Amino acid sequence: MSRNVDLETNILWLEDGTKYPYVREFGLTCTAKRGWRKTWACGFHVVAIAELSGEARTVQRRLYRRAWFVKDDVDPYQGKDKPSEAVIPESIAAGLESTYGRK
Repeated sequence: MSRNVDLETNILWLEDGTKYPYVREFGLTCTAKRGWRKTWACGFHVVAIAELSGEARTVQRRLYRRAWFVKDDVDPYQGKDKPSEAVIPESIAAGLESTYGRK
């Protein structure tokens, strides 16, 4: 399934991600190109999700969308440590790959 990064039109921020030193990026498969439903990522504290253009194609009625979350019980890591999927919140933009790391 395609990552659809080139078909992203907007980042839907559910809260201010810049208050975190990093957020975790993951791929989400869902049925809608826009909007957000909590049931798509149960157990995750989602901060932002990418919205797709009308040109995005489904595979068995599913789409791949990027999303960003934090784990309330362990984030942020102490010191300069970070998880492998950590990205800098300010680097999140529609159509562009996020910068991995921590601010």
